[in-house]
Amino acid sequence: MGTRERTTWQRWRRRLLLAAAAGAFALLAAEVALRVLRWFGHDDELARWRQETAAGTQLRPGQPVRLGQIVRPAREPDIVYELLPDLDVEFQRHPLRTGHLGCRGGDPPDPRPANAFVVVGIGDSVLFGAGVAAEQTFLARLQQRLAAQLPQRTVVTVNTGVPGYNTAMEVATLQAKCLPLRPDVVLIDFVENDFDLPNFLLLPPDPLRLDRCCLYDLAYRVLRADRRPNGPLEPAPMADRLHFERDPARVPAPYRHMVGVDGYRRALERLVALSREHGFHLLVSCHTEIDPAARAVCDALGLPVVTAAERQRAWLQTHADVPLRESALVVAPDDLHPSALGHDLLAEELFAFLTQSGWLPH
Repeated sequence: MGTRERTTWQRWRRRLLLAAAAGAFALLAAEVALRVLRWFGHDDELARWRQETAAGTQLRPGQPVRLGQIVRPAREPDIVYELLPDLDVEFQRHPLRTGHLGCRGGDPPDPRPANAFVVVGIGDSVLFGAGVAAEQTFLARLQQRLAAQLPQRTVVTVNTGVPGYNTAMEVATLQAKCLPLRPDVVLIDFVENDFDLPNFLLLPPDPLRLDRCCLYDLAYRVLRADRRPNGPLEPAPMADRLHFERDPARVPAPYRHMVGVDGYRRALERLVALSREHGFHLLVSCHTEIDPAARAVCDALGLPVVTAAERQRAWLQTHADVPLRESALVVAPDDLHPSALGHDLLAEELFAFLTQSGWLPH
């Protein structure tokens, strides 16, 4: 390479380096600006999202949606997020309609009927009925059985289930939304992720946080808006491919009290205190085998546990003789939420328990 060519190359290299440095500085300045804007604008953004979703949603009737599109930040810190009110969309191949309280299937009667028998269900995606229609959930099937058993009563069941909830969120939902119904029975449905963080978190912005890039988040929101949660919600950190984090040492400080077995115990202790204060019966349900650690907590608190595990095993031996994930008891081999049949087995078990419990009115 001659002297002239070398000089030209050095000149271009300097220009490229200067351009790269200027680009990096511009990106850094944009990142800093976004962090400052998020820091000062967080409360305004949260208020805007709550106002825009207070009277319904802009989603089209029947529109297929993802979970992030149908939730909003909740006002109560321990609820974190909640279903949008007045939905009429398609979620996981089934219609999803909510009332003003954001409950699947609509709002309970207000005021409570004088002759009502009210069962409130709190839980996550299994109670909600992921992968099945609203009328196929175990709470809806239980309502049908109870109505036939109590013809002189108006049997009301309230489904407050939201995918991704943990036990602390479920108890907070009961306390904030359902106590005015004066429930006769509260049913809390256990799923293993009750020990975990919820699907989404609402964290105050931290301009010094280094594990997130505001520029990347902004680009993702614009280009993949269908995959992001509404407003300032953000996906929770994962512990592995299947579970959100449950180790308090690796969980953001505002949520450490709700994870792990200790978080589960604290939430159930609060629920037991509410049951004594408000005079409702309390039971724990599970559509399959309940986790031994959860069972131990329930036993220590004197809570009855109703599972469909025995009915599952009997059905499999009689009808399928295949692993659970390959049977008609689940939505699909890659989706182990209970199918309509799986929900029906749990409804049968719950109905049998309630008819023998002495909790039903005569």
